[in-house]
Amino acid sequence: MDIVTVDGMVEHDFRRSIEDMLRLDQVDEAVDRLHALLEAHGGAGTILPARFLGVSAREVRLAGWERLAERLLDHDRPNHPITAIGVTMADPRALGGSGSRGGYLAPFIKTYYFNDDAYPFSEATRDDLLDGYSRDGFEWQGDFQATDATLAVKGIDDLYAAVIELENRLFDIAEPDPREVRAGVIASCFIAALIHQAVRDTIRNEGLPRPLCASMKPVVRNQANTPSVIKTRNSATGFGGT
Repeated sequence: MDIVTVDGMVEHDFRRSIEDMLRLDQVDEAVDRLHALLEAHGGAGTILPARFLGVSAREVRLAGWERLAERLLDHDRPNHPITAIGVTMADPRALGGSGSRGGYLAPFIKTYYFNDDAYPFSEATRDDLLDGYSRDGFEWQGDFQATDATLAVKGIDDLYAAVIELENRLFDIAEPDPREVRAGVIASCFIAALIHQAVRDTIRNEGLPRPLCASMKPVVRNQANTPSVIKTRNSATGFGGT
């Protein structure tokens, strides 16, 4: 297959550029950039559903947010409270799901809980946390105290299914159409950025039950997946960047 370029960049470099924007707290700019690129690929007679052109983070709801306080208490240990959470979006099929049904597929969210045994989150600045990250993940990623499916993404099942179905079809073609590959790359990065934006806005608007560090690692197959960091100062207004 010919080299696919997106926004004047080789596909791999384009994904990296979106990763960097999310990590550097340029979430809104990333969403706007991707939305503009989608205009050539969404709508009647094009590759992607028209809804891609009008959807916003306001339509993305994080179900289960109100249960986080209880989950934190469940996973606290004496003198070792939970001081950080990690939110990861995964392809539900990789976890035994059946894939799209009737054009709908909900992104699967796993929440990881950490305490200061894994990293000194309580004292860390945002820059400290970013130093612990690489393209492959973060240094404490295997040191979680617990993981569960408390959070769920609602409102974009149709868009997520459209991306997964497109990628499935392209993987079965020896020489896929570069236009379809380009559309899939943009759409999957857009969904990742949109969910990232929704998580950020939920923390800003609803806060967290206690001071926490939070990281978001959206993983849609073949898309940007480098984590970014939210450092909260307090549960009410403590958003400190992503």
